[in-house]
This record gives sequence, structure tokens and C-alpha cells, in this order.
Amino acid sequence: MTVADFTLVASISTFKVAGVDLTKYDNINEWLIKCMNTMDGYEKANQEGIVAVEATLKYLDKKFANLSQTQSL
Repeated sequence: MTVADFTLVASISTFKVAGVDLTKYDNINEWLIKCMNTMDGYEKANQEGIVAVEATLKYLDKKFANLSQTQSL
């Protein structure tokens, strides 16, 4: 692993949580799986942020869904 791998893994993990289908991108998907399995501390360093981003996206999705329903009335 290089410094670039450690730098990019958080961003790519966030794309996955945001719903980007990484299976369309074989090299990126395989690289992410490799990072997840081999980087010491991956879970500790990334899991809390991933959970926070996922919760925020769900909140915003729900909020905007409610907003669009209210405005269409």
C-alpha cells in the first residue's frame, strides 16, 4: 500500500455508501476490497465516518422527500 492508497480509500468508501455501484469499475472495486482486507486499522479509521455519512444521506433523502411532497400540494 502507498500513501495514495491511504489517501483515497476514505473517498472511495464514501462513494460506495452514497450508492455508486463500484462493481461497474472492476479495478476500483478490487482495489477497495484489497484495502479493506489489508490496511491495518481500516475499520477503525473509516467505519465511524461511513456510518455518519450514511446517516446524513438517509436524513437528507427523507427531508427532501418530505419537502417535495409538501410543495406539490
